[in-house]
Amino acid sequence: MKKEANQGDKPKTLITCGGNTLDSYDRFVIVVNKRSPEQIQYLHFLSKLKLFCVLDFDPDSVALGGLCQSYRESRVANLHLPSQFQGQTETLIKELNLYLQTSWVFCNGRHDLDGNRNNEVDYRNWLRKTCRDVEQLVSLICNPDVFLNGRCLITFLLLSSVDTEKDPVFDTYKSFIKHTGM
Repeated sequence: MKKEANQGDKPKTLITCGGNTLDSYDRFVIVVNKRSPEQIQYLHFLSKLKLFCVLDFDPDSVALGGLCQSYRESRVANLHLPSQFQGQTETLIKELNLYLQTSWVFCNGRHDLDGNRNNEVDYRNWLRKTCRDVEQLVSLICNPDVFLNGRCLITFLLLSSVDTEKDPVFDTYKSFIKHTGM
């Protein structure tokens, strides 16, 4: 009987470039979907990373018990919507403090803000209202002028299932593939 190697070592080796730390990367981009309250306790490691930005698909993330709220207990994060990342790269870097603080981008609404524009929407409406803005945000993140020197690790932290291709997280994944040339 053939004994299989520990499969946990393979992702670790890929992510750490064969080492034991994440020191190979200068910045991190995290894409995260809805979480359950009991998962928060396992996500405190995010505050140890030098996050460039978080693309968050949980409209309750900034509320008590949410991932953004938990992160902001120990680190500073600027809260944004994808539509704020429109314009010239140099201007956006300066106006949004992109290298000074983590940019936390709510890609499917924010329930703590008033107005219909900030509500979570179904997939069809997300395609109509938000998809283009998220695509432009991904394009900015992957722009060589944004990461002139160093390496960036883009991680999809799926805290709930993505059961179909008709999911904003899946479309965001395809955008990263398109803009990174993978």
